[in-house]
Amino acid sequence: MHPPFQPGISGNLSVNPNARFSSNEMYSPQVVCFCDIPVEDLNIHVQKYGPFGIAFPKAILVERGANPVFYVANPSKIHNRFSSDFIAAVMRDPTNIDYDRVRESVDQKMERGAAFDRAVPEWHRLVEMLRDLLMRTNPSPGVHPEAHKLHDLTLFMEFEVFSLIKCFDPNLDESHHENFYMEREWRVVGNVPFTLADLSRVHVPEEFGHRLRADVPDYAGQVHFLADES
Repeated sequence: MHPPFQPGISGNLSVNPNARFSSNEMYSPQVVCFCDIPVEDLNIHVQKYGPFGIAFPKAILVERGANPVFYVANPSKIHNRFSSDFIAAVMRDPTNIDYDRVRESVDQKMERGAAFDRAVPEWHRLVEMLRDLLMRTNPSPGVHPEAHKLHDLTLFMEFEVFSLIKCFDPNLDESHHENFYMEREWRVVGNVPFTLADLSRVHVPEEFGHRLRADVPDYAGQVHFLADES
């Protein structure tokens, strides 16, 4: 269950348009997170989050809507795609092309995180512009039919794309709490109800083994003992 840990509040999304997308603070979906980490590679995760955990068969989580996140390496260099102002100037006067500037535009690089910081707010701005245009040009009372489609598209992009992107700095040590890549994260938007029968494994420190069996006698699945390396 995700915060605020109330079954009746599930799967909402808050968007802070003033935050940077690359800091993972612009989109705050209510999600439950899982890690697709082989047991033999759990040591880094245990160091960060502690030696307790539960595991599910992947098929069960997929059935409940789980999907891997798309990791964005913030400092990764990409071609600058934001040359629309320059292209517009060329189209206005194709007889006066600054070829040095053309080469500079083609060769210009920017960090991938910075590109998302520019592109996502621009997406917001253009969506609002299109929504306003549709409403002002609607020939009949009510909501323009295309505005409904735009609303559906916006929800899809925000919940199924932007909410599944996680930015990180690959230059940080793998053990750093802000280097998320080793988590191999999957997300489910909303709460994930489950029963003991859904679990494939429970991870606890060895000294909690007897307590687990005593407190949860109906659990008959695997128990894997982890060393507390936090």
